[in-house]
Amino acid sequence: MFTITKFEQFPDEILLLIFRYLSSTDILISFFDLNSRFSQTISGYYQHLILSQLPLKHYNYVCTSILPHIQSHITSLTISNEWTGVLSKVFLNDYGERMSTRFPHLQHLTLIAFISQSFVLFLNCLEDFHELFEIQIKGLFAEFPNDKESETLLFRIFSANNSRLNSILFDDYSAPFHIQTTNNEIKFNNLKNLRIELNTIADLQHLLTVLPHLESLQARIHDESLDNDDKKDHNVIVPTLKCFHLQSIRHWWIFSELECILNRLPNLEDLAINIDAYSDVKLINGPKMFSLLSKFHLKTFHYLLRLHDSSFVDHNTIVSTWREFNQEFVCTKNENDQNLIFYSLPFHFEDLILECSLAKNNIFNENYSPQVTLLYLYKVTKHISEVFPIISKCHRLRRLRLQINKNFLSKPSQQNQLCKVPRLTTMTLINGSSIDLDNFHKLLAGLPNLHTLNLEDDLLQLIWNNQSICEILRNQITHLCLIIHSTDIFQSMTSSISQLATTFSSLKYLYFWIEKECQSSELLIISVFKHLSMWKSLIAIATVGIILPPTILTQDNLNDLHRLLTCLRQLEYLDVETNNEMIELNEDIELIPIITLKYFRLRSLLYSWTLTELLSIFPRIPNVKELIIQISTDYDLDLIHGDQLYEHLSKFSLDKFMFFLQIHYPSFVDPIEILSTWKNFSQEFLCFKTDDERSLVLYSLPFHCPYLILRCSVAKNPIFNTHFGIDVKCLTLFEVSSRIAEIFPIILKCYRMRCLVLQISSKILPQSIQEIQLRKMPFLTFFVALQHFPIDLNDFKKLLEVSTNLYHFALNYEVIAPFLNDNNLCELLGYRMTDLLIGVTTEITSESMVEIVTRLACVCPSLRHLYFHFKDEKQSAEALILSIFTHLSQWKRLISFGVANIQLNSTILSKGIRQWVLENCNLSDNDSFLTDYSANTFRLWL
Repeated sequence: MFTITKFEQFPDEILLLIFRYLSSTDILISFFDLNSRFSQTISGYYQHLILSQLPLKHYNYVCTSILPHIQSHITSLTISNEWTGVLSKVFLNDYGERMSTRFPHLQHLTLIAFISQSFVLFLNCLEDFHELFEIQIKGLFAEFPNDKESETLLFRIFSANNSRLNSILFDDYSAPFHIQTTNNEIKFNNLKNLRIELNTIADLQHLLTVLPHLESLQARIHDESLDNDDKKDHNVIVPTLKCFHLQSIRHWWIFSELECILNRLPNLEDLAINIDAYSDVKLINGPKMFSLLSKFHLKTFHYLLRLHDSSFVDHNTIVSTWREFNQEFVCTKNENDQNLIFYSLPFHFEDLILECSLAKNNIFNENYSPQVTLLYLYKVTKHISEVFPIISKCHRLRRLRLQINKNFLSKPSQQNQLCKVPRLTTMTLINGSSIDLDNFHKLLAGLPNLHTLNLEDDLLQLIWNNQSICEILRNQITHLCLIIHSTDIFQSMTSSISQLATTFSSLKYLYFWIEKECQSSELLIISVFKHLSMWKSLIAIATVGIILPPTILTQDNLNDLHRLLTCLRQLEYLDVETNNEMIELNEDIELIPIITLKYFRLRSLLYSWTLTELLSIFPRIPNVKELIIQISTDYDLDLIHGDQLYEHLSKFSLDKFMFFLQIHYPSFVDPIEILSTWKNFSQEFLCFKTDDERSLVLYSLPFHCPYLILRCSVAKNPIFNTHFGIDVKCLTLFEVSSRIAEIFPIILKCYRMRCLVLQISSKILPQSIQEIQLRKMPFLTFFVALQHFPIDLNDFKKLLEVSTNLYHFALNYEVIAPFLNDNNLCELLGYRMTDLLIGVTTEITSESMVEIVTRLACVCPSLRHLYFHFKDEKQSAEALILSIFTHLSQWKRLISFGVANIQLNSTILSKGIRQWVLENCNLSDNDSFLTDYSANTFRLWL
């Protein structure tokens, strides 16, 4: 008999069955490039990449070691911010530029748990995908200050990817949209398939008007609708619509509202209606409904109506009026004979929102339970055992939401038993402070695969007194969201994190939703940090509704690094950059060793380090395996003596060590003597002085540093340039002369460079420039020169000629102004420049600013993002903004515009930013645009 002794001896069929239990990223991380057989077996997973709930180190591995090899195969991509909130930002940093060229065959994109700000950033990158036709949006969290802002975002989604999308699908966790346009010229002819959350019936009517070629629509209406809408566009038919599914949550419908909508859809074939009504019996009158629906050639029809005042209706006779329909219908009432429910068979709807008394109806329960996957029950009594028979029959149920009504009393009932509900993974409890804990324990015991729990603060306090409940939560719950209502509870929660960590010790994701903004929010975060060692599996924490003081947001020094290490005691991977001026090490900081840390990279090239400061870190990372240090110093020569460092580093069992040190003004240092002190290390070191003897550099080989900040004279060293140029992605050079041709020999070696930052100095005199033929720089996309000294025009022209993909610029006013007066440069910039930031560091007249805007509009018609940043916030910016408004029609592709560090006139603020924009540009109230003025920054999104 053949015995399998190795995993790879399993046949492909068995391996693929095993892979069903793993996520696509787990499969790629574990088996990609392991050997040719596994690479071939998992090749199907190359097409569908899901980046969701990943630890950052796994994400970095996927993006650096796997994605470059498979990105051209990817047809389906999922990016999730769920429970972390940052993954999309990291992804955009890595892949936002020219995303369409990175994923040329992308067809389906899924975005999960985005807030509106991060969602807009992602939308900005969705351009020029030739095969992308569908986007799914799950859990879009957005709060719109007014209806127009909501409409503007929605229309931006409709027109994403150059209006190539034909399918957009929102899930039921996404924010509902308002649509108020009455402009009949606004049409989105590309959309064929849409699933969406809307606020009112009027929004649905307007939606049908702007989507004339829609073929399939699933819409859910959230709020009560008022009959105050302009109906002039409500008779425009949508002849292409064949499939229409309508669900409504809070609105009580009347027959005429439903009739008005259906009359616009003459060619319907698939119709599903799930609505509430108060007392309009026309909606349960068979002949009346048949007269409305018989004009359609329906292939499928599903109907569910909840009538909330049925005291005058005989439910036994209702079904008999529906005999003309070629299907079966059921009508039943709840226990108090008040509410009636009427529905078609076979039952179709998977998402149900029901009063508990209706859900308990035996006949109804038998019909809906095989289908439902999401069940929201309200008016549940505090005993909750009444829901046990309901959910026991819902074998496909995945999400359960219970809203407890402590004042609602039910009739005494027999002891209800709960059968196992194995598919239910997520439960939400609202108003649960009065819940019966014994029955709550029984409920939890019947949900063996429950892993996500959404709780309010007062219920949590109650749970802590029940050890049997805590035991279940300790073993099962990996995702926890705590909704904190009051400041008192917030303060109690801050002091009870230890108890929280004990109760939910298996957590991977912890989420705080703080409804009342609290000025002491940082205390909660710090308390969580202090107890991180109790959560062995924690991947991410997130908070909503907090206010952090400015001191936390601005500190960036050695003390912060030590505090970070103290808080994150289970850290395994840390890549940190600190460049602000440091202060003396705080003796109050607890310097505890982080025994789990294996990888540590320190980058700090703008601050002057001492050996004492560096050595303060080493005792905290005793088990580090990879240590990378890139620092500078002005005066501490002890840092370049290898013997001293070896004494401390020899205590580590290092697999990899890389060292880079810049010393400024090393007048009495001999590079040869320095190298002799590093002989104890089992790797090669190089040391050199610059020609002007103002800098000395010591570094180890092999050298790998993607981000470098160097004096130009250091970067010019031909040996060093050869070593760093291979891998550098972002190069910052300071003390560069206006003749930037002097750096051409440097960048010639940096053919993979993506970002070039130059600090031009007027004190640096141009040297004799060697004529050099630059090669193409296909990776360079971003160029920065923010000092107020101009650049030689011919040199910049040569750089532009070889940088064929350079489109993003951050330039000082004094740098860009001469460019716009040179016809040859303007021709090169022309349609290439799409993203531009202009820094204004000196006082510029309003006339000069208007002049440069006018010139920009002529020279750079392809701008997508245009921003200005003023050094002095007192400088008036109204004239600049008004000038931009004047030229908006010339920028056909402009997405966003902003001016930072300004103070707008109080008259403008009192009037309202949007109103001021409408009064001063050719935009109308029917146009789609967003405005904002916060943190002294004006923004406009088109």
